[in-house]
Amino acid sequence: MNERQKDRPWLMRTYAGHSTAEASNELYRRNLAKGQTGLSVAFDLPTQTGYDPDHILARGEVGRVGVPVSHLGDMRRLFQDIPLEQMNTSMTINATAMWLLALYQVVAEEQGADTSKLQGTTQNDIVKEYLSRGTHVFPPVPSLRLTTDMITYTVNRIPKWNPINICSYHLQEAGATPVQEIAYAMSTAIAVLDAVRDSGQVPEEKFGDVVARISFFVNAGVRFIEEMCKMRAFGRIWDRVTRERYGITNAKQRRFRYGVQVNSLGLTEAQPENNVQRIVLEMLAVTLSKDARARAVQLPAWNEALGLPRPWDQQWSLRIQQVLAHESDLLEYEDIFAGSHVIEAKVDALVEESLAEIDRIQQMGGAMAAVESGYLKSELVSSHAARRARIEAGDEKIVGVNIYESTEPNPLTSDLDGAIMTVDPENEARVVAALHEWRDNRDEARASEALAALKKAAAGTENMMEATVECARAGVTTGEWSWALRDVFGEFRAPTGVSSAPVAVTAEPGSTLALVREKVTRTAADLGVGRLRLLVGKPGLDGHSNGAEQIAVRARDAGFEVVYQGIRPHPRADHRRGARRGRALRGPVHPVRLARGAGARRAAPAARGRGTGHPGDRGRHHSAGRRHRTHRSRSGRRLHPEGLRHHGDHRPYRRRDPESEQARPSGGPRMTTPTPSVNRLRPRRSCLAVPGSNPRFLEKAQGLPADQVFLDLEDACAPLAKEGARHTIVDALNNGDWSGKTRVVRVNDWTTHWTYRDVITVVEGAGPNLDCIMLPKVQDAQQVVALDLLLTQIEKTMGFEVGKIGIEAQIENAKGLVNIDEIAAASPRLETLIFGPADFMASINMKTLVVGQQPPGYPADAYHYILMRILMAARTHDLQAIDGPFLQIRDVDAYREVAGRAAALGFDGKWVLHPGQVDAANEVFSPSQEDYDHAELILDAYDWCTSEEGGKKGSAMLGDEMIDEASRKMALVIAGKGRAAGMQRTSKFEAPEA
Repeated sequence: MNERQKDRPWLMRTYAGHSTAEASNELYRRNLAKGQTGLSVAFDLPTQTGYDPDHILARGEVGRVGVPVSHLGDMRRLFQDIPLEQMNTSMTINATAMWLLALYQVVAEEQGADTSKLQGTTQNDIVKEYLSRGTHVFPPVPSLRLTTDMITYTVNRIPKWNPINICSYHLQEAGATPVQEIAYAMSTAIAVLDAVRDSGQVPEEKFGDVVARISFFVNAGVRFIEEMCKMRAFGRIWDRVTRERYGITNAKQRRFRYGVQVNSLGLTEAQPENNVQRIVLEMLAVTLSKDARARAVQLPAWNEALGLPRPWDQQWSLRIQQVLAHESDLLEYEDIFAGSHVIEAKVDALVEESLAEIDRIQQMGGAMAAVESGYLKSELVSSHAARRARIEAGDEKIVGVNIYESTEPNPLTSDLDGAIMTVDPENEARVVAALHEWRDNRDEARASEALAALKKAAAGTENMMEATVECARAGVTTGEWSWALRDVFGEFRAPTGVSSAPVAVTAEPGSTLALVREKVTRTAADLGVGRLRLLVGKPGLDGHSNGAEQIAVRARDAGFEVVYQGIRPHPRADHRRGARRGRALRGPVHPVRLARGAGARRAAPAARGRGTGHPGDRGRHHSAGRRHRTHRSRSGRRLHPEGLRHHGDHRPYRRRDPESEQARPSGGPRMTTPTPSVNRLRPRRSCLAVPGSNPRFLEKAQGLPADQVFLDLEDACAPLAKEGARHTIVDALNNGDWSGKTRVVRVNDWTTHWTYRDVITVVEGAGPNLDCIMLPKVQDAQQVVALDLLLTQIEKTMGFEVGKIGIEAQIENAKGLVNIDEIAAASPRLETLIFGPADFMASINMKTLVVGQQPPGYPADAYHYILMRILMAARTHDLQAIDGPFLQIRDVDAYREVAGRAAALGFDGKWVLHPGQVDAANEVFSPSQEDYDHAELILDAYDWCTSEEGGKKGSAMLGDEMIDEASRKMALVIAGKGRAAGMQRTSKFEAPEA
């Protein structure tokens, strides 16, 4: 066969991107000059998960595993001097795929390209992110809507673009068998096509065009015969599904179109030179068979198990493809496996088993339902555990790992630092500075309008792609686009699959696992605990959780009680993370295992040496727990709460040592708290009261936009319900999602017999997930001191961070108001003074039955003195002041009026008793946009006029207004309230011309 008759080679790509858009652009142009025929863009993790480089979760991650793209300027630089109309570009992007495609389209338009001719692929498969790769952001339903909107948009506007690349690649790396790869990918495709069809955005006669643009991204392992059969089975099932389920009669539209990257996680760190052979064999699986040949191939580099590949390493991988395509006779023949009985039998078996699994998933409600139920994830974790067990037993052999492990010195890795590419640690600061410059120079009003239009589209039913393209043109950033949609859709934490995974390795007598279990049991006995508890953390943005999951499963099988809550914990809250799903973290853990990757290596050292306590965002913890009736310290000694000596039968809480003659009592209530880390600046515009005995109300409260939620054990709980309510509250704190809220429990009045048990049960059971204790009906400073002492004793005994839990004091009677200055100074834990109007009115015999409204016959404001007295004490001691409830819960206008009085005086917030009052409180206690902008301008103007450049003046003019130090102080109040409410400026200070 002559050269003219050869089949065309597949697209040849290398997966590339790092550091900055400029550095990646240089790499792309070099690769294209070497004969690469397409681009495959690797984005860094902040870009993939919707964070700007200056976000706290992006620290250490910027530019490390891909290129950071924060806005249109970055995308311009990324493709500078690369004609996009002539290029075929694959972008590995999922949760933020719509955003990156919009940026790509706008850059192409700026280059003068005809967007109808653009060719390429956005990965955009969110299901596999939930199951294996972990860069998901939004919940399944809105994520599917984003995908649907992209598909319908591209079919009409960018018809040659593949809007989704359904991925079985990552499923294999997460443990999937060939049958699971096929079935889960096909189930995802069915969910996507069903959603597009049901959206009504594509007429029936164009649905074949939708099907024709669905592509797949497949993995190829080293068992290349089985892998090649898998590709043929994929094609056969896809043809059947599209023909029978969707009625596609055009064979060309039914064609199974796929690209491939061979198995990166199958590459080994041990004897990495062997990875070259593995890569070649895996490539043969997707190129040898003409009938199942990949349309695009990208090969990893030999040293990817060690770190980022260098340009030379990527060139080596490219040359492997080029030698096969151009030097061999592979492309000169028809399918060389046609008619093989062995191949056909294997393909038939894969098809049959895969169709059965697809049917099983459809009976569950489809791919999205199987994700949310945890079925798919659990199956993958189980398959992966079985694979690890085969490798450890030697049944599955890996050269250099569990067989033929001796080796000669390797010249390729003798200089390990030089054998991989490293990213300049100063690169992140440069990227952040460039982002700030971009924000400073854009049209802020246009960006704000674009984001508002995006949120409107997301909250409604219109296609979000048009609004996203306008956001790209307006200079919106990646983080801003993502947070606009987070505000509408929320976020999603996927099931881990760990708790339901079956035992992969049995502990037979005399086996290694049996010996480990014996040691675990013995160590637990030595420590005096029932079971050793292992916390497995997966910090950073990297979502490849396979390793962490397998550590968790194996540790569980070895006898540990394992705490693993999934990916992406806050970097300052890993030890105390909340159990929003699955197992709870209650009390101390023993060993801590951090599964680290990418930027998490920089964050992890901060986790060392802190026991189990980390301050979380805005001063709150994220931890988990369930109640436990037998209290033990970490040394194993039983805890015997003996009460508190002050106030009736309450005596000091202490730990009794059974080996001592007598436990020494405390010397009474006195301040013992170290300098606390309470947060007196938490937003408290709306403080929602929720009965602690009502699980349904507790669950509902988690979804309301209140700044603070207090779970009530006092007035809202009947006496016979208080015991059960304590444990209901503990479960709610540990297992609920209280993100963005200050978590408070109101215990009973200090003079009652319930209070001591309220505090002990709640703090021991959920202390790491608790921000404050609210103490009602405070009459004197001694009550606050006693609560402080009790909290300190519990924290020390339980090993919690001492001083972390704050106190809120509620002033509800005349005695409390008289002693308010001493109360405000009683404890460094104190964060807030709260007015309780109902009990206060009763205590002074005020003649009214309407809480919060003026008594008849008094022409002035009967509450003015009380409110100002509380406010003065609060401000004297740097505390917040909160107004109490308004009981006419359906009269929102009256609520606004009463709240407005407190806000005008300077109060920080007000109680809300009904969801309908939350928005009103947030609005009343936030400054107007005009006032906030003006306050920020005053601060900028004052800073400028007192600077060297501004002439070091003590006052200046801002328009027609003179400003000075007093102006600055007033502006600080308004600006502080606006910043706490998350407001954004819409104006910018410009220094006057000289």
